[in-house]
Amino acid sequence: MATFKICVFGHQQRIDGKFPVSIRVTWKRKQVYISTEYYVSLKQLKIIKHNIGDEIKNEYELKDNFIIKELLNRISIYEDLKVKKLGSRIDSMSAKELADYFVIQTSKKQDENIDLVSFTNELISKTKNKGTSDMFFYTLGHLKKFTKSEKIPFSFITLKFLKDFEGHLYNEGVRQGIHNYMRTFRTILYAARDTYNDEETGDIQILNPFKKYEMPLLRTPEKRALLIEQIKTIRDIDNLTKPREIISRDLFMLSFYLVGMNTADFYNLEYQEGERLSYYRTKTTNRRQDGAYISIKIEPEALPLIEKYKDPDKKRMFNFYNRYADFKALNKAINQGLKDVGKNDKIKIPDLTFYHARHSWATIGRNDCMISKDDIHESLNHSDRDMKITDGYIKKDWSVIDRANRAILDKIKG
Repeated sequence: MATFKICVFGHQQRIDGKFPVSIRVTWKRKQVYISTEYYVSLKQLKIIKHNIGDEIKNEYELKDNFIIKELLNRISIYEDLKVKKLGSRIDSMSAKELADYFVIQTSKKQDENIDLVSFTNELISKTKNKGTSDMFFYTLGHLKKFTKSEKIPFSFITLKFLKDFEGHLYNEGVRQGIHNYMRTFRTILYAARDTYNDEETGDIQILNPFKKYEMPLLRTPEKRALLIEQIKTIRDIDNLTKPREIISRDLFMLSFYLVGMNTADFYNLEYQEGERLSYYRTKTTNRRQDGAYISIKIEPEALPLIEKYKDPDKKRMFNFYNRYADFKALNKAINQGLKDVGKNDKIKIPDLTFYHARHSWATIGRNDCMISKDDIHESLNHSDRDMKITDGYIKKDWSVIDRANRAILDKIKG
């Protein structure tokens, strides 16, 4: 059977006069030593002299009661791991493998930095996808606000914790996004379990309360489509005076003219000449093999607005990067401006947002122009997992999008 002994050796004395303390593991007639963090002086040792023939050898025995107690506790943990975790699996291990196993398991248990906050921050720094890392960041923010703490031990995360956190999100007013937050929380927990749990040896440090937790339903996104007459009113309104209202209305209509282009792509779009705007859609470029590439024909309705906001330095297509720190700042400003536009007596759409343009383009295309759902899907640059292989065989035909867009713009003429 495996045995343990606290050891100090005279030949290991350091220049400062201290001796390292180690734990000897004996298994299968082999001896391996586990280093400890303790170093002792001669005052903490009892020297026992042994006469071996004509030679006297010194044996060093630790007499510091505090260190002895600490290391005996550690040996007790090794014994517990040996019996309860390894069982018969110990027979297939060498002495070195057994010692390494004890070191790994006890170092995990002693690492006080393993908590949800520190782990998630590390996960954020390693995650390349911006959308995913942002979701980790926002979820962690809600968790810290819920617990009112910068340190959340994984042992705190129980089924009751999950239900109470869900209630917290509901009270915070994120009811439409509760499913996404809880799903992200689960992703974080599963990543931590993969990192710190050892399924083979049965060393489970992080439990899985999500097994018994019922995930909230994923709510169907609210339909944000406007009527043709409402689109016309926004286009033709002539009593806007505030600069933010004007640029918000202009970008709303430009998005509609360009098949629902979003603010991130307006902000990032590289300078290009010709009758088309071609780009990789910022929102999904990292999620798809094709980079979410799309090419939109510039229709006459869009030309005046493109000219109005073009970048004179030709560094990018539009000058928004000179006005706003990043696309998030642009998006925030546009949506704030559209709230004011929506309150206008001629419009009366108090919840008007930039995304109404994209939804309206799709809905008018399907319901008023009888464009097929497949063509709407293609025009919005959506990806379909079921069609992924088929899409790899079909060469992109941008004329499908061109015809759809022209039909929809013709519907709002006049």
